[in-house]
Amino acid sequence: MYLNKVMAGLTLSLLFCSGVVVAAVSLSDFVYEDEVTFEDGMKALNSGDVETTISVWTSLAKQDDWPGRTEVQHQLGLHYYLGVKSFPQNYKKAFKWFSRAARQGDSDSQIYLGLMYETAQGVLIDYRFAYMWMKLGGDNGYESSIHMDRLIKKMVPADISRAKVMSKRCLLSMYTDCTDSFFDQFYSIFD
Repeated sequence: MYLNKVMAGLTLSLLFCSGVVVAAVSLSDFVYEDEVTFEDGMKALNSGDVETTISVWTSLAKQDDWPGRTEVQHQLGLHYYLGVKSFPQNYKKAFKWFSRAARQGDSDSQIYLGLMYETAQGVLIDYRFAYMWMKLGGDNGYESSIHMDRLIKKMVPADISRAKVMSKRCLLSMYTDCTDSFFDQFYSIFD
């Protein structure tokens, strides 16, 4: 797609700059794959072609330079989570896509990650991580108070304190350090 156009342009530039004579060639002479959009995936989904939707959205979700990447990652997570419109329900894949969008600051994905950790959907129950992601989602604009109130009732004070430290570290690191380093260090002695 976009990369193909760039490569063709670079190839032409190199040929022209190197003095190689090229017959009248324009960029329109090159055949490019049609660029796809999120809407193309949605049209395919609405027509029942889930495989095309997954292919289109996955391709877009992996493009670092595509401005709607975070939204399409969230949509992949949501569709796998809910299993709507013939989308296969798959909590592991939902977790993967929510994680990618959450680490880019998507508050909806952060809340869903929290819910998945709270209810063991695709991951083991871990109230500290549930708290961390729900807190981050709330900090980023999602109204999470109802979820937090319910979650806090399930937690002991030490876990709440630890989860607050985790969420602060995750936020300060711009979502690159969203682990529980205390427990990671503790368990690493058994490796």
